[in-house]
Amino acid sequence: ALFPAVSDAPSSRHRFECLVWELVTFGERLEVAVGRRLDETEGQWAQRKVQAQSLFEVGAITGVRGDGPMEHLASHNRLSMRYARGEQDLAAKMRAAGITGLARDELLVADEIDDISRLLDERLRAAGVTWNEFVSLGREGVADFLDDLPSRSVALALRRERHRNPHERWKEGDLHDIAAVSVAVAYCDVVVIEKHVHELLSRSRITERFGTTLLRRPSELGDALDRSLGRGVAAAGARS
Repeated sequence: ALFPAVSDAPSSRHRFECLVWELVTFGERLEVAVGRRLDETEGQWAQRKVQAQSLFEVGAITGVRGDGPMEHLASHNRLSMRYARGEQDLAAKMRAAGITGLARDELLVADEIDDISRLLDERLRAAGVTWNEFVSLGREGVADFLDDLPSRSVALALRRERHRNPHERWKEGDLHDIAAVSVAVAYCDVVVIEKHVHELLSRSRITERFGTTLLRRPSELGDALDRSLGRGVAAAGARS
């Protein structure tokens, strides 16, 4: 769970003019002051704000904490770059081969299965199911299997929508976006999200399956939460 808290009181302990952000994730607490220190230059402040953003994003996604430059951050960035290149290469190969429509969607399903193949192999062995038996489900059966994995189904829906444009430009931050959004949409009632991803998810209609409310502006969050809580209270009353 992620619980950011902002204090607008001056922090004499940190010698900051204002704003201390607290991040609690997976039981760990990380405090990052985002106001300008009284003894730092404008350039130092700008650099530290970028670092603070990385700390919060990586902490929210991975649960890893750190109070300064994180050793794992470089490897995380390399993974993000590799992911973006992989999606770009996949799009180029499908474009060159003329793969579109249903064939493209089936290829993406196969790619998702390959991504989880190691973990899937462990679970199949534990269940006493062979790969031949799993593959015998057929294309539709394997797609249905992925659809039963909530966050994976959202990730697949996002990738399908993006690969509809064969010239889509993939960026390093896309891995972060898909990882965070896929979990949020699958397990949260309300998600505030940027315009492009909002359009992709709306087009895919995946949120209808989970009953997730998508918002584009934080200012809409209060009313949306009130409605969500109201529905929850009404449902609880109906059950009782």
